[in-house]
Amino acid sequence: MPVSLIVTAAVLWLFVSVWAALDARDHSSHDPLLWGLTVFFGGIAGILLYVNVGRDRTAAAPSETGVQTPELLECPNCRSKEVATLEQCRFCGERLGET
Repeated sequence: MPVSLIVTAAVLWLFVSVWAALDARDHSSHDPLLWGLTVFFGGIAGILLYVNVGRDRTAAAPSETGVQTPELLECPNCRSKEVATLEQCRFCGERLGET
């Protein structure tokens, strides 16, 4: 019984270390492999170090990922932001694109 508990804990910790390395690709300015190794060998202190110090960057901006943001127009009546391809405002029904 204790051996299976140790093996289960080791496999679980390996998954936590892999998660830290994968998460570091998007949220850290440092090498993801080093963060994975830090978490694996550092134990609880390693994961706390990664979460508090290593995650120093937010996820990539849409322009960096290739996702295009649609052009927005302001409704002349209610001032809501609407996609430029719409003909009328979703909220007040005012025609868009006319000034």
